[in-house]
Amino acid sequence: MLGTNDLCLAFEQGPAEVDELGFDEETRELLLRGNLERAYGLADLPSGGPDCHRVRE
Repeated sequence: MLGTNDLCLAFEQGPAEVDELGFDEETRELLLRGNLERAYGLADLPSGGPDCHRVRE
């Protein structure tokens, strides 16, 4: 078995490379946040602001 991290990106590298693509803010949010919300079933979580750290009951 062979393991490598050659294709891994640093956490900061992903969003930075998305920014280089020049998407508008709505498309950027859909790509970075929207896909994660759908993949992990997080669509009901708060989207930001002062209460974003609170979990809904």
